Amino acid sequence: MNAARQGESLTVQSIAFFSEEDGDKLIDQLEGWGSDILAKLPGNPPIQPAQVEHLLVIIRRDNTATVYLNELNARTLIQVKREFKKGEAVFGDDIADVHRMEFDGVTVQKDCGVIFIFSVGWRRALFFDFSPLSRKDPQDREYDLEAQLGQFYAYLMFQKRFKIAEQQWRNLFDGQWFPFITLKEATIRKLVSHAGNGWPLDDLSDAIAQEVKAVLPTMLSRWKAAPIFGDHVPFLEKAAEHYSKNDFLSTAAILYPRIEGLLRTHQQRTDPSAASSQKGLSGSATKKAESERHPSSPLLPAKFREYLEGVYFAAFNPNDPRIKVSRNSVGHGVASAEEYSLKSATIGLLIVDQLCYCFSEPSQSTTVSSSE
Repeated sequence: MNAARQGESLTVQSIAFFSEEDGDKLIDQLEGWGSDILAKLPGNPPIQPAQVEHLLVIIRRDNTATVYLNELNARTLIQVKREFKKGEAVFGDDIADVHRMEFDGVTVQKDCGVIFIFSVGWRRALFFDFSPLSRKDPQDREYDLEAQLGQFYAYLMFQKRFKIAEQQWRNLFDGQWFPFITLKEATIRKLVSHAGNGWPLDDLSDAIAQEVKAVLPTMLSRWKAAPIFGDHVPFLEKAAEHYSKNDFLSTAAILYPRIEGLLRTHQQRTDPSAASSQKGLSGSATKKAESERHPSSPLLPAKFREYLEGVYFAAFNPNDPRIKVSRNSVGHGVASAEEYSLKSATIGLLIVDQLCYCFSEPSQSTTVSSSE
């Protein structure tokens, strides 16, 4: 970690993850570890860095190592947004979360060090863990490496979502929007870009509504399969029916009180000791996702909790001539008729779907190979 001469102290880093957002630090690691490893591999002509799709190095305590270069079939355990048949292609917009990454026929033992260089699309990353190789006090790896690699894969795939600046978040919340998991990646990028540039977010409302209408049948199927949604499904079906007919007033009028009903049902079943206040309901809604999913989950559960507290449960100014739709303004009957719009109805549906993912078990997933 630092330069030193003979007799001086060094700080040694035994575990680290670098991605392209680390800039030259990643390049230094790749040119160090990556180039050194490639130079030791047989090949005529020598293997070039541009040829590396993935590189896994397993280092044993006897100072021997096994290197896998572009020959592993990586399998990821993912949570998907729709049903799939075996052999069907899975694209980035089909993925709601990534839980694990495994390698067919290869296991990295807990007493081995590891270097892993990999790519997701155009993005590249490097991870190493040499902690089991310590000469002073070697200890087996205690964490789940495959789950950790799944987190890194998710981080690289959805990196833009984890780099949203605070001002962008404020602009999103002020406009009542969120990077909902239901939306396509390109749509989320546009939302974030508009928030960053100070452009009107509602310019995207029509396009987002068309996107939601296209997947509404899949959303309904997902809700019907969720146990906690049971008693609420007839209301959600009716709201979806009104939405399909462009009756946005009826859609929003049904959804916003019903969302609180979903929150209360979920809290009663999973977190009964929590306060039933608006803040308590919001916290219970994302508690499972925040504790059981990894920090790089594209659901962004901690931020969604803030969204529920500050946007869905937003207070209102009774003197405002056009009071926005929220749980409180709808419940008190003061939201302006003009605000029961395509936008508020669309956001209501997206909130319901986001809650469905937050309530679900991470284990409800599908395993796909890298070739798919």
